[in-house]
Amino acid sequence: MQNPLKINVLLLESNLKVRTHLVSLLRKLGCLDVNIAKSTHDLVAQLKQHNFDLLLMDFDSSEYSNGNDFIRYLISQSLLADHCKVLFLSDQPERVLTDLAFRYITTEVIDKPIDQIKLKQLLKEHESSAKRLKLMFAQLNNANNEQKEAVLAHAHFIGLTTAQHNELQLIRASQELKIGQVNSALKTVKSINLAGQQASAQLAIYNLIGDEKKLKLTLLKMQSLNLLARKQALYKVKIFLQHNDYYQILVTFNQLPEVSYSAHEAQLKSIFIFETESLPTSIEYLERKLKTTLENHHYLTIILFSMMQVALLDYCLSNHNNALTSQLCSQQVKKIIKQLLSLHNQDHFQAYLPFFKLLLECVALDGDALKQDKVQLNRQLQQLLMRIDDHLKQFFCLVAAVLLRDKETAATVFHQKMRLHGMMDISAQSMAFDYFMQKLFEQINQDEEHRASCYNQWAIEKQQQQQSFMALDLFSKAHFLAPTNPVYLLNLLNTMQVLKLTKFWRFEQQDLLTTAYKLKMTQPQQQRLLQLKQYSEIML
Repeated sequence: MQNPLKINVLLLESNLKVRTHLVSLLRKLGCLDVNIAKSTHDLVAQLKQHNFDLLLMDFDSSEYSNGNDFIRYLISQSLLADHCKVLFLSDQPERVLTDLAFRYITTEVIDKPIDQIKLKQLLKEHESSAKRLKLMFAQLNNANNEQKEAVLAHAHFIGLTTAQHNELQLIRASQELKIGQVNSALKTVKSINLAGQQASAQLAIYNLIGDEKKLKLTLLKMQSLNLLARKQALYKVKIFLQHNDYYQILVTFNQLPEVSYSAHEAQLKSIFIFETESLPTSIEYLERKLKTTLENHHYLTIILFSMMQVALLDYCLSNHNNALTSQLCSQQVKKIIKQLLSLHNQDHFQAYLPFFKLLLECVALDGDALKQDKVQLNRQLQQLLMRIDDHLKQFFCLVAAVLLRDKETAATVFHQKMRLHGMMDISAQSMAFDYFMQKLFEQINQDEEHRASCYNQWAIEKQQQQQSFMALDLFSKAHFLAPTNPVYLLNLLNTMQVLKLTKFWRFEQQDLLTTAYKLKMTQPQQQRLLQLKQYSEIML
């Protein structure tokens, strides 16, 4: 046996034979602390209890659509320790690299069959960096913003490999963003000497700060270098989505090979088919995707849930309120539930059954019955709100609130919308979920002034939680909906200046200042505007 490696590993593998082989191999290479997870449920339970240095798992499994989607789920639930590396096993490494979940710690992939020399090298490299990273993250977690700047400024280690150097720069950039140091983060990212990794980080930052021009330039640079085609496509979709250009989104998707779509990418494409064509065409597309695999139940489950989500969204947006359309929607949802139960069993979906029941009851009601039964169904909805533990249940609760015309509950559910990605990441799943939730919220809150007020209040809450970029996004939405409200405009300007940004997507700081001087303001607001103008002149 090799010299013991001081690194604790969590291995996810359901197959006994493969699991036994991998455990034996890891111990032969010096990993004595190897923990085993036989399922994703088991893995999540262990991550909640312990911090691990390395997560070793197969990229493809019947329990998730692909490894990147599953890692994004773990990130959204804050289950991965900051220093934990992910190592994928795959016989198609190019599939892994097309859309890696953006993490501060880099994700590695090792080919099947496993090259023992390469695996040993990766293990030893991570052992040497894990100790340093744990120490640095401990210092950052116990520091204020000023102290964090000092820690990051002096985060220099000697004897680093190229991969470890790049990893350190990613960590520094992400931490600098968390304390609002955008320019420092961009400067740090430039020192990464792997083109794909550098471009991926730059895309993430430009998307976060709303710099559409530099985002597009980076996409062109990646295209010329033939880098990360899938990530390019997703960021292009993000830009087109900003402008509601659904046709161009479909053009972008169609440039990718259809057979390689993940379940969430198929879901996202179905949404834009729905927007540009019709519900039947969207459902037909998803039904074709159901036939692409007979083995991966997780993939099929996502496609079936996508069909249900599109059908429910269409019903909510169409304002159908008659027995025939209600019956058609109910039949469609019941058919999908039956297909889901045929894939798994009722025990597997036990937690979803009350949500399905509430949805069907809400859809089945016509206008007259709604007035009589609203109180009872609303009571059921309030009880289910306490049982939301994933984004699908949250979506179902928002649909129920829309059908019950309960604006207050709908606003609460939308405000507490789960994040399905990290601060510097973007994914097909998160874009699809955000689309569904946004459409439903706009449907029940068609008063733009009211929506603007909600966004402004939620942005203030994000500021208090030191989530500046989320606050900036919400302030921009409030200003867009109510451009003559001086409170929203000043809040947007103030947040941009705190983050040292002269532009955020469509909003230029100088244009905002010009608009502000045309608005009627109170004396304190005028004083604040003068301060913002003076600070803007200093920056320029």
